[in-house]
Amino acid sequence: MRRPSRRVNYPDDNDLIHETSVSDDVLESLSDEELILLGWETGDLSGLMHEGQLALRDAIQEWRRIEQLDKVHEVGSIPLIYVIAGGKRFGKTTLYIWIAYEIAVWFYRTYKRPASMRLTSAFQKNIDEIVGSVIPQAFATAPDHSVPVYHGKRGILPAGLYWPEHGPTGGARLALAGIDMNKDALRGQANDFDFVSEAAFIDHLEYSIRNVLIHQYQQRPWARMFVESSAPEDLDTDWERVVMPDAKRRGAFSEVTIMDNSKLSAREKEYWIRMAGGRGDPNCEREYFNIIAGDPSLKAVPEFDRELHVRAFERPAYGYGFVAADPGQTHLFALVFGEYDWDADRLLILDSWAKSNAGSMEVSAVCAVREFVLWGKWPDTRMRRVPLRHDGDHAGWTDLLRGDKYEHLAPEMHRMAQVPSQERPHTERRPGDWITKKIPGAITPYYDRTGFKLNPASRVSDVDKQLIRDIDEHYGLEFLPTTKEELTTMLRNLRNWVSEGRMWFHKDAGCVIDHVRAGKRDKRGKLAQHPVYGHFDALAALVYLVRKVEQYENLRPHPPEHILKDFPAGVSVVERLPWVPKAPHEIALEEAQKLARGGDQRGRLRMFKGGRR
Repeated sequence: MRRPSRRVNYPDDNDLIHETSVSDDVLESLSDEELILLGWETGDLSGLMHEGQLALRDAIQEWRRIEQLDKVHEVGSIPLIYVIAGGKRFGKTTLYIWIAYEIAVWFYRTYKRPASMRLTSAFQKNIDEIVGSVIPQAFATAPDHSVPVYHGKRGILPAGLYWPEHGPTGGARLALAGIDMNKDALRGQANDFDFVSEAAFIDHLEYSIRNVLIHQYQQRPWARMFVESSAPEDLDTDWERVVMPDAKRRGAFSEVTIMDNSKLSAREKEYWIRMAGGRGDPNCEREYFNIIAGDPSLKAVPEFDRELHVRAFERPAYGYGFVAADPGQTHLFALVFGEYDWDADRLLILDSWAKSNAGSMEVSAVCAVREFVLWGKWPDTRMRRVPLRHDGDHAGWTDLLRGDKYEHLAPEMHRMAQVPSQERPHTERRPGDWITKKIPGAITPYYDRTGFKLNPASRVSDVDKQLIRDIDEHYGLEFLPTTKEELTTMLRNLRNWVSEGRMWFHKDAGCVIDHVRAGKRDKRGKLAQHPVYGHFDALAALVYLVRKVEQYENLRPHPPEHILKDFPAGVSVVERLPWVPKAPHEIALEEAQKLARGGDQRGRLRMFKGGRR
């Protein structure tokens, strides 16, 4: 039996916590039962905790003593939150309840009123388990006036645990709610303390904390929030991207695993670890050791490895450029920009963009500026109607590109859009100009049967005919509808490109990297919903891009330089092109035909249709 602390918390005028000593002689004279009762009366339940729980509880209490208003934090940090990454089989839910009780006793003695607290979980089933099994076990040794009673919602009073008014807490309450069944559980009346369970599984966690909870703590200098969770199944949630890193920077973070539960023997720990698949298994690592690893059976592109596939590379002198779109209104509208290196037989992903509720005008501006940066293609003349700035009726380039990494190019895009077609440098002054001359300002052009061409060679989109028509008609960006098959089939094709090393991502390729890395399927085989990445729309756009690239795999993007340099003076290149080199058997066949006809027949030019494959 662990004896309670020699110090008991009492209110003081100057400090949040004032500790009065209890002599060793008194503690030593008490039986185990009396020590437990003393702990419930004084709000010191350390005697009920195993060593791992006690260490965590002490870290939390030490953090609570810090006056947050006196500390200087980074702009945007969340200083009133203590974060716990906790694996299963540690006893963190029971510890949560015990800490809530200790705080309630301290608060009543300090501020002479009962504490209003709230415990919110991502799942209502967790709340049911707390009421049905955790509470009876946690308060099994407590006297009646320290045992809470569960009440459902009564008028303005929320459902939760209510302690007796004549007990050490003075009638404190701990409201209970599951967010999956009550989306507004975090709103309502302000609380003195919040306990959030399985926070990593709460959609829009950062928004809930910053925009809902924190504001409720104004004029409550004692108010604090305790947030715990096991590792989520999704990658890149707010828990991983925002909440944990912020807490670590502030020194308000603890991590516990099954190995920290001193009540479990080494044999028991090993047994439960083996039952979960053993070390190295994603499920075991996630459930017991807080390792955020997606379920490999649900990963959309499990072959993707950031270390292997995100790398620096040189772009080819000639290649085919592509733009792929996955339209969305409530979901993300995603664009992916790629280039096919014909010589290396590799797809190079150059850039991507995604935004929810993006209009066709904004999408067109974002697409146009990236096509200019990547391939030197000017915006279509139909975009001349887009002003530089909002003119009262229409958004301008500066508005449409605000916050974009190419925002500084808004004036240049506006200037180019005003230039008539006949005055642009890439416009042919006479037919055949770009047969032997490169287009000025072109970046990685390609060559077809009529000469040099600016990329993109093609744009492709999910089947949204209205959007495709609007963007083409109003902004001059022609998108073709993609061919559709079952998602499993299309994903398998993309996975083949990745696993074979035929797809590389530039380090500045943007959100498509995260969508591919974190992408997962739901139980129906569709792309699952993610709290940050939506339905992984950039991954969907990449699927459409790969399908389009495969139509160009056997088309050379290079100009026939080895032929053009051999043309004799005075020969009209325009008359002789397009040129497809003849195979040896074709040359032999022509010679045989000449002999059969008795010689060459002049004045006839053979035309070849279609490229060589």
